[in-house]
Amino acid sequence: LRVEIDRGDVFYETPGQAAAARKQLQSARGPTLVLFAKDGDTTRPLIRWATTIGGWKKERTEEGEIALKYKESDVGDRVWRRIIAAPAWMPPESTPETDLLRELKDGTHALKSDLIQPGHRNAYGLAMLIHEEERTRGDGTIWDDHGIRTHGSVDFRSIGRGESHGCHRLYNQLVLRLSGYLLQHRTHARRGRMHAGYHRTLTWNDQTVEVDVPTRGYLYELDPPVPVRVLPGRVAGRVQKPISTLITLDPPDASRG
Repeated sequence: LRVEIDRGDVFYETPGQAAAARKQLQSARGPTLVLFAKDGDTTRPLIRWATTIGGWKKERTEEGEIALKYKESDVGDRVWRRIIAAPAWMPPESTPETDLLRELKDGTHALKSDLIQPGHRNAYGLAMLIHEEERTRGDGTIWDDHGIRTHGSVDFRSIGRGESHGCHRLYNQLVLRLSGYLLQHRTHARRGRMHAGYHRTLTWNDQTVEVDVPTRGYLYELDPPVPVRVLPGRVAGRVQKPISTLITLDPPDASRG
């Protein structure tokens, strides 16, 4: 078994310019994920599904500003060595509080727990496969994790647009089919629940909300790992590289703490 992720037509322009360039192209090619199996001397594609690559996403800067930053997807050879079932999501410090909190009728704020705790609405969906880069150090092998995953998602619109924070999203029912198939056809070990110990305090409008994530999910390790190749795709716009500057959306807010 091996996997190929084609990033399709890539647009590095700012959001408005990218939309105009995509419209001008008319038939932009979206990113896809293909699982191949070797059958004798023939390599056969088993599935070909729409997926996502990077795009412009909101991020909180060190100064407290909310800005748009382009999130890139890794290109090159990786492996799927670890599958996590029922994953929890541990939001990074750069995640804006407004993405993690909902306002209640009485004016107070509550955590969007379904985004963090295991479940179909979790940011990682129902299953997650970690992309790792295999490197040799001395006489051993090390596995570099660049933060990219293939995972489930309930955000159907983002899959339709082909955009994410850099990960490769799949519909929840498809990531379950994929991970279940790999476990049926690959030697693996059950490692059990993974400890997280994540804690964060959110401050918004003089209110504080505590976030605790005790476990990351249930871990399976594949042996041997499944090779994954992420193709660069075609840069379809005029901008040839990701824009490194941020697009500020609003001024700093002292109430964030």
